[in-house]
Amino acid sequence: TAAAGRGATPLPPSGAVHAADEMIAVNGKQASTNGEKQIVQPATRLAASLPHALVQPDGIAAMLKGKTLAFFLDYDGTLSPIVMNPEEAVITEECREILRQLNFQYAVSIVSGRSCEKLRNFIGFEMDFAGSHGLEIRSPGGRQMVHPVGETVQHALKSAREDLDSKLSHLPGYLTEDNSFCLSAHYRCVPEEHHEQVAETVKDVLSKQSLLRHKPGKMVHELRPDVDWDKGKAVEWLLDERIKDAGGDVFPIYIGDDVADEDAFTFVARVGGLGIKVFNPAVCDPTSTTATYRLDHPAQVATFLRSFVKS
Repeated sequence: TAAAGRGATPLPPSGAVHAADEMIAVNGKQASTNGEKQIVQPATRLAASLPHALVQPDGIAAMLKGKTLAFFLDYDGTLSPIVMNPEEAVITEECREILRQLNFQYAVSIVSGRSCEKLRNFIGFEMDFAGSHGLEIRSPGGRQMVHPVGETVQHALKSAREDLDSKLSHLPGYLTEDNSFCLSAHYRCVPEEHHEQVAETVKDVLSKQSLLRHKPGKMVHELRPDVDWDKGKAVEWLLDERIKDAGGDVFPIYIGDDVADEDAFTFVARVGGLGIKVFNPAVCDPTSTTATYRLDHPAQVATFLRSFVKS
């Protein structure tokens, strides 16, 4: 894997410790457990109020000093811009080269609702991919983990897709995307007067599928297996199974932009890591998050990641 043997960060939250320790760092604050292991719920705040990761680099550098970094990155809206056609969500060559170098020097994982196969095609080289919100994890060398529920829901996903397409494919701009272990009902290009129809149809389809559940996203309805698994648990699994031998005090950094990324923000905050929300305050959206810093758009994500690449 890309994790093993990577060095400590060149920049490098001091005082941040793991949840297994007696002090738990939560969004830059430590909560004493008086010797007892305790889970502390990270604070939630408006995304627009978060400090900017590029404007306050010294604060982040102090947090990371002496740590062995592990990067976890969402894809759509984080590495690539949000586009009208999901198949056209490509990253820039500059971003690809930054990822290539970063992956050579640190543990780097892409954590997305997309399938692992699609992520591999978009990125262009092997690394750790957690697709379908972590239900499928694929690593270099052919290693793969598929959540046990994955195979049991294939019939339900196939049936739901056929149902969605039969009822919505006539709508201009509608697309059902198959991401192996989840479905994405995209309505970004659907005329606004039909958005409610898409939502009601998704609700109706799910009412017939006890194995699936709904998760909202940015102009997309996701139909996922009804199982206690999310991006946060995928990051935890990757830390335990792919990155545990990296050496040193591993410090997770998660960057994402959507509702599904909040599970990962919450997890990394609980273990003393850093969550960065990709959010442009100019949109005046009252989005709340458990992330601790923000970046405005994918170009700034690339700039942020570049700062960690050792020459």
